[in-house]
Amino acid sequence: MSAIWSYYYPGKSPLSRQCKLCDEEGKFKVIKIQSKSTSNLISHLRRQHLSEYAAMKRSQDASLAANFEVSSRKMDPDDVTVDELQIISQITAGNINLEAFKDGNSHSLFRPFHVRGFISPTRWKIVRAIRSLVDRKNEEVLCSLRGCESWSMNISVWPTKSDQSLFLVVILNFLNQDGARKSLVARVQDCDVEMDSDEFEMKLSLFLEEIYDGKRGHMKKFAGAMYSGPKNLIPAFSSLKIRLVPCCCETLQFVLEKSISSVEFVRNLFGKFFLLVIELYRTQRGRMAIRMLELEEKLVKRPLLQNIKTWSSFYYLLKWVADTDRHIIEELCAAVGFEPPSCSDWEDIPQICQLLQIFHDVNNEILYKCDFVSQIIPNLILLRRSLEITTVTTSAAVALKNEILEQVEARLAAVKDNLIWRLATFLDSRSSNFQNIFPGKELFNIEEDVVQYIRGLIENGELEFGQNPLLSLSFDHMIKSELSKYRKKFLSEKILSGDQCGAIWWIYRIEKFPLLSRAALRVLSFNTSSLANQTMRRPVTKLHAQLRRSKCSTLTMENLLRIRANEICEEIGRWSSDFFRFLDQTGLDSDVEYEFFR
Repeated sequence: MSAIWSYYYPGKSPLSRQCKLCDEEGKFKVIKIQSKSTSNLISHLRRQHLSEYAAMKRSQDASLAANFEVSSRKMDPDDVTVDELQIISQITAGNINLEAFKDGNSHSLFRPFHVRGFISPTRWKIVRAIRSLVDRKNEEVLCSLRGCESWSMNISVWPTKSDQSLFLVVILNFLNQDGARKSLVARVQDCDVEMDSDEFEMKLSLFLEEIYDGKRGHMKKFAGAMYSGPKNLIPAFSSLKIRLVPCCCETLQFVLEKSISSVEFVRNLFGKFFLLVIELYRTQRGRMAIRMLELEEKLVKRPLLQNIKTWSSFYYLLKWVADTDRHIIEELCAAVGFEPPSCSDWEDIPQICQLLQIFHDVNNEILYKCDFVSQIIPNLILLRRSLEITTVTTSAAVALKNEILEQVEARLAAVKDNLIWRLATFLDSRSSNFQNIFPGKELFNIEEDVVQYIRGLIENGELEFGQNPLLSLSFDHMIKSELSKYRKKFLSEKILSGDQCGAIWWIYRIEKFPLLSRAALRVLSFNTSSLANQTMRRPVTKLHAQLRRSKCSTLTMENLLRIRANEICEEIGRWSSDFFRFLDQTGLDSDVEYEFFR
């Protein structure tokens, strides 16, 4: 029975209650209720008697915590039934709210299974099952730490839809013993919107202590972290001495946007088509024109409302114009009173679209198909080479090509300046034509970087190698011998095909390359980008929005989000390839259509 009833006398009718606190103050206040609902009673106590309301909430929270602690001690991580797994999968999918489960079976609103003898579970039983699954994930994280050669973190700070709280999401990336990459969500924690760098640093340090579990061996395998979130929280990483590696697509996706904004003609052309699409959907005449052309089967594909802040909007918009018949575009322009493109515009459109197609293909290769950070530099060189051999004739297309090449060169120089990206490219056994990637003195400089990197790891105690080789005069000879063997015997040809894992080659050759192999596995443990975080963000925040009105505790909500995030994260590679194959088959080739598809 709720504690709120103790603050009221029975009224003259069954649907009314008289406030005891108001009666003590000499007031007469009658509250109307509906059946057994306590909403009006709680609302009155919160508005008129705030201190008593706060005391009641503290008492309820204490009782809730006590009950939860008792249930937690009796919990067995393996004691999760098949029915509970099905129910939790429905909850994490957002199909069922926790409010469907009452504390007593007689009041339960949820009857998912029409099987004789099935007893609908209470909310506490579901919470215990959720905790059991999270404990399993915790053990899986620790087992992965013990068995892997190295690991890194992807850290994200997400605002909720209401912008009233933040989520701290930590993903651990592993290289297993077979060289395959695996990602697990290790933490989804609710944070304050006004969280500063010091508080963020404390949360990260506590999380790292839990992961290390008092074992220095786990910490020595930690390679670094990738972060995406507010800029003011970045100093926390330097305080904790965590090496940060930027996302590979941090500025790449803005290369095309900067190039287009620098060429005035191309910028005006895109602006014209953006306004045309907006007007087609905004006005009734535009919508009628699109509908009539679709009924006549003249318009095969609709124009899409794009987010003009993303570079892909330029590509999808111009591709729609290039694939649509010229007379159809002119008819749509006439329907909304727009001036149609000129003859010179129609000459420029196919060639500009040809340049954007190259950028789109290689950019997708970098963002979605690269397993390792070592593939960033080779793909940027491939992008530059593809643009250089592309022939365009119109002045606008030539100007855009030169601008894109200039932006790509600037991006390539910035990538080569990054130590981790540079070392990963050098230590990836799948590299081919290595002399073209690092010509001249760059190859000598990167070998010196490898020596200094390994020396720093050993000095900091982050790389175990039996007896400290730095104490021996043979260290320089050992590392130079390994570098010479690696360069002469293995960099002269492509060792592995592009589909094979680059880390597995080093795992099988730890004895031949005791120093280089450990450094390579450490560097290759980084992810290429924060794509997994971005893909998880939508379903996780959506689940939070659906559960925020229920009476589940913050800890229960975090556990549900964590289960949901782990399901998404483990399937991210397969999901990405299946999704893009789906886009090719159905013609849905934009992020905007994906928004509606979801």
